[in-house]
Amino acid sequence: MEKILVGEILNHSSLYENLQFNSKKKYSVKFIRNILFLDCYLYIDEPFKLKDLIFVLILVLLKKNALIIHNCNKWLNIKYSGKKNYYYYIKSTLRKIILNYTNEIIVVSPSLKDYLKESKLNKKIIYVPFSNKKKERNSRNSIVYTIPGTISIKKKYDFIFDFIKNTNFKVKTKLYLLGIPVDDFGKSIISDVEKIKNKNLIIYTFKKRLTDAEFNSVMSNTDYIISDFNKKILTDDNYIEEYGLTKETGFCWLAKEYGCSVIGPKFYNSQHIGVKYLNLNELNTILNIHSF
Repeated sequence: MEKILVGEILNHSSLYENLQFNSKKKYSVKFIRNILFLDCYLYIDEPFKLKDLIFVLILVLLKKNALIIHNCNKWLNIKYSGKKNYYYYIKSTLRKIILNYTNEIIVVSPSLKDYLKESKLNKKIIYVPFSNKKKERNSRNSIVYTIPGTISIKKKYDFIFDFIKNTNFKVKTKLYLLGIPVDDFGKSIISDVEKIKNKNLIIYTFKKRLTDAEFNSVMSNTDYIISDFNKKILTDDNYIEEYGLTKETGFCWLAKEYGCSVIGPKFYNSQHIGVKYLNLNELNTILNIHSF
């Protein structure tokens, strides 16, 4: 029987642990040797630095492959808003070549598939839905909210403080900020949240990245995922991406994987959001209702 392994290249996953991956020696001889024994590759489209793109390009030319796209405009090289220097031209050229030699494109939402098809991208585009696990509502007299993702200036957190200050929790409530701060803004958010005192509410924050077991434990007990973010963002590569149209967010996968309900913004065109809000006042009303 032909042995086929699919590796999530350049994505922090269990594959790295299996290969005894060391982030300080990303392209060690051992890492490259183990990678080359794989028969096909599954590429996650970020994070790709220049050296990562060069490495991926080599593998694309050698092996069967599929590319999972989360940021359409970056790969289509449109809606760029940064300064076009040599670094930009090198990276955009490498992405263009990689895309040209990619066997299949995988997306995790119908909207991304439609967007790529409208761009007339001459590739087989496959929509692979998130898992759809169901879990029974908890029978405990408490509720658990989780706000996943790294804490940075790219996201909105005003609603957290407003929600906490204006909600009279009638049941025991836990709120997890399930991510680490990645900039000064994120650190200030953690500092401010830790000062808040509210009856029946326990807030959990983290300074270090959680282990897979810790993360799984929190998500398995989560009742609601809360998410608030801007409709459009500027990526690290200076491309403008729009959630629900050219980009997907990770909380949708978490919601399906762990069977959680999602409270998210109305502008986000996603079938994964169960409860939607238009503005901060609506969100506060929703959260108060679900907290009683």
